[in-house]
Parts: sequence; C-alpha cells; structure tokens
Amino acid sequence: MEKYYRTLRTSATGQKLQAIQDKGVEANAAKERLREKYGWENTYASNEYIYGDISGVTFPTGTEVDMQMWKPDKSIAYNAYSPRRGHKKGKAIYEEFRAVPRATRYDIDKIVGHHQAFNHVGYTMENDTYFGFAVNAGWRVEVPADCEEITASQYEELCKKSE
Repeated sequence: MEKYYRTLRTSATGQKLQAIQDKGVEANAAKERLREKYGWENTYASNEYIYGDISGVTFPTGTEVDMQMWKPDKSIAYNAYSPRRGHKKGKAIYEEFRAVPRATRYDIDKIVGHHQAFNHVGYTMENDTYFGFAVNAGWRVEVPADCEEITASQYEELCKKSE
C-alpha cells in the first residue's frame, strides 16, 4: 500500500524540489547543445540518474563514427558508443559529459525524508502548484512538516500535466 503526499512549490520542501527540476532543465539544455555539437541521436543514462547523466550515445543510421574518439559500448545497447577516454578528444568529450548538471533519485529521497538505499519514492513534478510524491506505507520516512498526506485520486490529479 502506498501513501501519497503533496507540497506547495513555494514551501521549503517545494523549493528544494524546484531546484532539482531546475537542474533538469539545465541538464536537458546542456545535453541538447552536446547533441548538436556531436550529432548523436539518442543518449543512455544510468538508472540512478533522473537528470543529466550521459553513459552512452547512438548515432543516426549511416553516420560515420570517428573511432578514435568513440568506442562501441554493447554493455549499454547494441549500437551505442561511449567516449574513448584513452584518446585526447575522447577524454574531452567524456569531461563534457561529466560537466552536465546531474540529479539522482537519492536527491529527491533525501528532500522528502526517505533514507533507505534500495528503494525510492515515486514523484511527480507535472503540477504548477504542487509537487507530489508517493512512498510505501511500510517504509520509515520522515516526511517534512510542510508536506500534506493526500488520497490516491488526488495524487493522480497531480500527475496530470497542467494546462
């Protein structure tokens, strides 16, 4: 069974969650600039990250990939590449990847008072007024005082994009 919460975007907790969302906007813009620079089609990220991680990329079909800078990385996907860190240009690309702002699920967990390592809160950032999050009822979560418990149907409403 799940418990659902919301907090105003203007609350102390909401402002911390807004900072995570702002970091996501920055990360997406940085990734787009890099995509335009290097011409990849898609990126792959570690499951740990919600924003900003670039573990590998795929290029459009027919693209001639510079194998001095890129190496095939089948651990990510069949046609994925990652920067070749042993080469000067590949290392520079890797450093550009690392410079992209990143946020993890753990960042959100800490903000809403969840401190267990092997599970994460569910969350929504779709609503213009509130942030919402969900936790398993059996978890020990120290929910901040500026968060309000809500029903499942209220949480579902939060998950809809504001119009």
